[in-house]
Amino acid sequence: MKLQEIISEKECYVYSTAYRFCISQFAAAPSTTIGPLDGDISKAVNITWKRKDRNLLPLLLHRQACDVARTWGLDRLHRLAVLTFAWTGGRPREALEIVADGAKEAGDPIPVFRRHEGVYAIVRPQQMA
Repeated sequence: MKLQEIISEKECYVYSTAYRFCISQFAAAPSTTIGPLDGDISKAVNITWKRKDRNLLPLLLHRQACDVARTWGLDRLHRLAVLTFAWTGGRPREALEIVADGAKEAGDPIPVFRRHEGVYAIVRPQQMA
């Protein structure tokens, strides 16, 4: 399954697939990439969803990623990805939980990472610049 959408007002695209095609521990995991329309993948962000949430990809996760890209834009998502990936604790999910909790307390939620929905993602920059 492949889902794609162009968010022209934020100059980015959202591409989701039920399986990542690579040789790694994430090869069988559903994935969403949010990238710039100019093709510069150094600005792209990849979201790897939990395998058990694969059935939510067309129903919720892809649409939610599109909404987040439309609302927040790629620049903010890229900064979030770099922040969580480079967190000194070494666990992007834990960093993401801390950032999500802090944003919630500040009244600035990150919709795609809401804890009450039980959906977390490993967010990382496509390529470190």
